[in-house]
Amino acid sequence: MRKLLIVALLLSVLLALPLLAMRSERTLAFLAHWAVDTFTDYRLKLVSPVLRPFERNVSAAEIHVYPEDNDAPPFLTVLDFEGNIGWTDLYTTNLVDTRLKAQQVILYTSDTDSTSDPAPREWLKYIGWLPAELSIGQFHLVTAREEVFIFPLENVKGGRPNDQTFLASARAQYEGEPLDLNVGLNALLEEGHITAVKFNGEFSAPVSNSVVQLRGDVHGTADSFNYDLQLNADYADVSEFLRGFNARGELEGRLLLQAQMRGDADGFVLSNALFTLDNMPAYGIEAAGTLDYDISGGGELRLDAAGEISSMDVVLDWLDVDLHSLGRASGNAVITGTVRNPMIDRFMLRSEADSGLVVNAIGRVDPFRMGDAENKVRLDVAGPSIATLEQWTGPLPFEPGAFSASGLLVGRHGSVSLRDLVVEVGDPDELIFRLTGSAGSLDGMDSEGIAAARDLDLTLSVDSPDSRYLGEMLDIPIPAGFVLDGELTLKGTGAILEPVNGLFTARSPKLDFIFVPHAAKVTPMAHPVITDTLASVAITLDDVSALSEYIDVDIPARGRLDGKAELTQYGERLALNNLKMIVDGNELQLWATGEVDHLVPLDGIKLKGRFSDIPTARILNRALDGLDYQKPLGMLSGRFTVDYSGGKLNIPSFTIESDDKQGPLLLTVSGKSLDITGRLNVQSDIDYRLRDPDLLEALTGLRMNPLQGQGKIQLSPSEFVLSHTGEIGDSVAKLDARASLSAGKLTGLTAALNSPLLYLSDLGLQAEVAAEGYSPVEKLDRAEPRDFIEHILGRRASMPTDLRVNFGGISGKRTNINRLDIHVTGQNNRYTLREFNVGYADTVGEVRGIVDLNAQPPFVSLAGEAVALPLNTLGRDMGMDADVRGELTLRGGISSQGTDMDQLLGDLDGSLALALEDAEVQGAAYDLLATDLLAWFYTGPPPKNPPTSTAPWPSSSC
Repeated sequence: MRKLLIVALLLSVLLALPLLAMRSERTLAFLAHWAVDTFTDYRLKLVSPVLRPFERNVSAAEIHVYPEDNDAPPFLTVLDFEGNIGWTDLYTTNLVDTRLKAQQVILYTSDTDSTSDPAPREWLKYIGWLPAELSIGQFHLVTAREEVFIFPLENVKGGRPNDQTFLASARAQYEGEPLDLNVGLNALLEEGHITAVKFNGEFSAPVSNSVVQLRGDVHGTADSFNYDLQLNADYADVSEFLRGFNARGELEGRLLLQAQMRGDADGFVLSNALFTLDNMPAYGIEAAGTLDYDISGGGELRLDAAGEISSMDVVLDWLDVDLHSLGRASGNAVITGTVRNPMIDRFMLRSEADSGLVVNAIGRVDPFRMGDAENKVRLDVAGPSIATLEQWTGPLPFEPGAFSASGLLVGRHGSVSLRDLVVEVGDPDELIFRLTGSAGSLDGMDSEGIAAARDLDLTLSVDSPDSRYLGEMLDIPIPAGFVLDGELTLKGTGAILEPVNGLFTARSPKLDFIFVPHAAKVTPMAHPVITDTLASVAITLDDVSALSEYIDVDIPARGRLDGKAELTQYGERLALNNLKMIVDGNELQLWATGEVDHLVPLDGIKLKGRFSDIPTARILNRALDGLDYQKPLGMLSGRFTVDYSGGKLNIPSFTIESDDKQGPLLLTVSGKSLDITGRLNVQSDIDYRLRDPDLLEALTGLRMNPLQGQGKIQLSPSEFVLSHTGEIGDSVAKLDARASLSAGKLTGLTAALNSPLLYLSDLGLQAEVAAEGYSPVEKLDRAEPRDFIEHILGRRASMPTDLRVNFGGISGKRTNINRLDIHVTGQNNRYTLREFNVGYADTVGEVRGIVDLNAQPPFVSLAGEAVALPLNTLGRDMGMDADVRGELTLRGGISSQGTDMDQLLGDLDGSLALALEDAEVQGAAYDLLATDLLAWFYTGPPPKNPPTSTAPWPSSSC
């Protein structure tokens, strides 16, 4: 500023010379050089001066003012100077009537020299020296500070419309574009001195159509300038505004600015500022607030902004994630910092994509420093399905439905982390997943998707009132009816996660599962999502019968089941290894170990176990309702293996045996049962002993001798085979039976009962001492002949039937049957009595017959012969009283047709010869004998107490 003072002194010297001196050009030039050299730190150089103030003609080819003590460039250079200056103008220092012209003016200022600058108030006084007309071809202001700044003006024109006002115009080249300047100065006087200037300036760029207008007051004091201006600006490109502050930024568009501008030489404050940035359709922003600009330090911003942007990328580009698909976003922000380094201190953005995805972003961003402490953005995201995220996550293996998510993003370009993550997916009334945690780095998500996430620390929880919703979502057959609840902590990357700890439960009214994971690989972008799982599993059933709901087997209630196992995943297959189960019930104790090859769907079950504490008496009481036996029968125990594969339940081996080896019942059953749920196939060996006659009597009603036996059973879908050998006392009997089956129905029957000799006493059929009152016959269920015959007539015999009884003898105290052979066959609705032979001592009785159910009505035919058969020895041995005693000789044959007994009797035809020897007929038998022998045979006894007779019976025809 001191340079301008020197110029003023130079002019003062020129104007203050006595009028006499003004008459000599040489004298004026000498005085000018002397005054500058003597009273200033500068040197004056005039080239071709013409100094004729009386003629109002002052000119010079060149005027240079140099610093005196160095070789620095001239402070002021004026080329081709011309002035219409009179001696009175110089003497009175008033240029209101003066016209000045120069081809070029260069003003050079530097902060490095030692020359003091004029006070601001002095500068205002120099405004009074502005001439009536001013014309400068080119004006260059060169400022040398840390950097050299050159501001060129051309075609500078100015003039005074009145004594207090000066108007000027000029054109500058600014960044290659012409800039028009129009300035008006109106001096404000106080006590005759200029203390302020009313400034009115307009700066316009006609090519880009940008305009800046400043209107207000400029004041000068002894220490500083200050101004109060109204600023109105219209920048065609916002970069022009930012360039004026040496500010960085990638903003584009037209900027409108209105503000009150107050400041001084060190800076200014824009208050009540309104910024309107229009770069639509990319973005449009309005901001209001203050800008405090310090030339040395950059100043501060405080703006409240609102607007609309085409994509959140404009604000969140440091995330390196393509957000264009989210669509347009609207929001507001608080902008702080400086113009050079603005800070989006607090902002809120909201976008709603066409897919239904809604994103809200709230946070703080420093677009230039990008420090962790500055860039913090909380995202809240919601959508109708997670498929709306596939652009960033990649294709997901399942669709759980609607979701919401929130998290805090922190970082800068190349270093972004995620904190306070909360994701909820699904329907709280059906199935909901909740994910919380953080990610140390999200760099590379734009290209790699979710796999780019690093240093993940997540907690996953799941809740569902019914497990069927999980099965529907994963499209796998998960059993329904379980309430799901659990939590799992995972660490790793977006490509692969591994569990740290967790606990999951699946509970139903009858069955509970508890899962404790130990290892797994979770790959969100692969299928299957979870692999290499290893977990501990605990299983609890209120009763083992609950398993019937999950496998096609009817399992009875036998007590609580507790189990544990290791859950292991092989590819897409889940298996249970080291399975251990315990069933604890009142009637059963069971221990089993094994494995399950396929957990979902349930298949490949292999178990090996043992059981005990099954009450024998309870089983017999359930099988035989009303069993009356009070002695203890002991418990049953055993071993078994189970195999359930391909929907088939097999018991490859089992053994059931009595614990009490000396008890009344000793039982051993072993064998196998295959395909229980389909084509059942059973093979079993049975070994039993019933030692207590009281137990035998409770079971049969007969006082039998101890019984033991062995048997084999084979059952398949096509047949049932039984082979049994039993010993009752000294009696031995063998039963072989085979039944043909088709679709669960009986299609054929073959049976043979053989015994070399049966003792009635072993079978409990021998009546003992009468005082004991034991009558075996009373213990037997006897069918009435009428009922038996009518049952046969009403039964079809389409299936093949072959029944045999072969006894080598039946022995009692009075009975001596040495042979009994019975053979009955049936086929095509026809029963045939092929053999009925009874051997008694030296006599034989034979009967043959047929029942043909194909005839309408059914046809019955019998023929037989017996010689001297005792009538009542067997009955008396069994404790049965009869009306007839003696020996019977019989020969004859009869036939009939009918559907019931009455029809058969009415159609009876044939002949019968009877003879009794040593016979005794009494009671009802005598009355019947006197009337109708055949009626007696078929209808039963009449009233008792008839007279007794010992007469032989006659022959009869019918």
